[in-house]
Amino acid sequence: MFGATDLEMEILRLLTSGRRLYGLEMVKESEKLKRGTIYVYLGRMEDKEWIKSEAEKEASVPGLPRRRYWITGKGQRVFDRANEMRRQYDAFGEGYAV
Repeated sequence: MFGATDLEMEILRLLTSGRRLYGLEMVKESEKLKRGTIYVYLGRMEDKEWIKSEAEKEASVPGLPRRRYWITGKGQRVFDRANEMRRQYDAFGEGYAV
């Protein structure tokens, strides 16, 4: 949809709330996203500049820092355009029997 896959649209939808989320938080909040692929999608979307992230390390938690993600202005525009195209497509198809 407008250059975004269904899973990318799901990630953008979650981030339009304005919250900064970890990848696994997104998986927990979505029935579509899977633990094994979320970070592949997040990396690709960051390359497209639809989202940004920053590492966050808590001193009391061992291991690598976790990354929080948020939507960029470009990502918001992709999300809005894709939804507008979907609305137009749905409205166009209502008057026609297939």
